[in-house]
Amino acid sequence: MDENIWQKPLTENTYQTTMLTENKTVYAYYTKDIVQPTTFTVTFETEGGSIVSPMVTDKIESAPFTKKDRYTFLGWYLDPQRQQKVEWTLIITEDCTLYALWEENIAEITYSIQNGVITGLATAPEGELHLVIPENIDGVAITGIGSSTGSVV
Repeated sequence: MDENIWQKPLTENTYQTTMLTENKTVYAYYTKDIVQPTTFTVTFETEGGSIVSPMVTDKIESAPFTKKDRYTFLGWYLDPQRQQKVEWTLIITEDCTLYALWEENIAEITYSIQNGVITGLATAPEGELHLVIPENIDGVAITGIGSSTGSVV
């Protein structure tokens, strides 16, 4: 290359047809190739589910496991609005966050009423249950919760 201008590159054919009559100084000009990363960081927003540690990778073969009491996991999504569901295997091309989508498990509880006492509770969901006892059911005043053996709480 020519000095400070860098406009006339020297090639293997530059002096093939022109005879050199004096010493010639040539200059090397280098450009730095920017190497793109081959792995990226994936973080997981579990929305209250169990923690999923960030991953540094170029692909994820299957959905990472997470759980949340009283909820069913519906999948991982590419966007916070949960519109773009992840298809597995996921190829990672940049740092990103995946978002969990959950559906609350609605407990169906069956019971019977005997003399104003709720008895025969069944089908309680797994995990903690918050049961609100109404003052009356179908016009019958509720005075307590009992067992099939007759004890009342």
